[in-house]
Amino acid sequence: MQSKVLSVFACCYVLVFVLQGRKITQWKNKIFYGAKNASKGEFPWQVSIQHSFDGFVWSQWCGGSIISNDFIITIGSCAASTSTSLRVVAGTLEWARPRSTHRVTKFIDSGDSFLSLWQVDPPFEFGPDTQAVQLPAQSTESQAGTLMTSSGWGDSTQGVASKFLMKFDSRIVSKADCDSIYSRFGGIGQNQICVGLPYIGVGLCSSADDGSPLVYNGELRGVFFYAGKRDADLGIYYEVSAFRNWIYQSIGF
Repeated sequence: MQSKVLSVFACCYVLVFVLQGRKITQWKNKIFYGAKNASKGEFPWQVSIQHSFDGFVWSQWCGGSIISNDFIITIGSCAASTSTSLRVVAGTLEWARPRSTHRVTKFIDSGDSFLSLWQVDPPFEFGPDTQAVQLPAQSTESQAGTLMTSSGWGDSTQGVASKFLMKFDSRIVSKADCDSIYSRFGGIGQNQICVGLPYIGVGLCSSADDGSPLVYNGELRGVFFYAGKRDADLGIYYEVSAFRNWIYQSIGF
């Protein structure tokens, strides 16, 4: 299972590149450059996964999405050594000010990816600020150039999670182009998609955003997995439509 340490390198450097004749600077800590605060009720499926070493002080750890009244979807690497050191917070724009908190009672991993379904207790109480996200039909492809929205509480300053839920729009990159950009790492996986434009300074930060959603017209199209150190703004997501049948079978829909 991938360590969270591997992907924190997405976040905190000043780098200068020459891309197609243009000199582009990626500014330190501008993980959410161009992003905006989310509005109340705009992402009611977004949850904050929090971790505690002592059961009293909780820290923003990962993101996730509500998919039913008692399940979320996230990335398996967000799991801690014991479920008691994790909690799921829903219905809020500020991760440190929970509207509702939920224990994790069950983990279901997909086996052939890092996707993970977590059952929570108590179940979510749906309302304007807490809702399940829609899932796409099995095998629906996210076409290159399509504008989609990411959200999360990733680093807004070095090593510190954003206080407020943030959002930004970016476009799907063709799998061929993404595979080429990540070729030094062996390319991307079969059921992964890329979002963003390389080296322009917008992207999720894996130190707090693993598992966060990528949505299109209210559908969950991606679950954030990784952003490379030198490609910090070109994020890799698992394509949810490739796993829709597995999700439904796992949670009993």
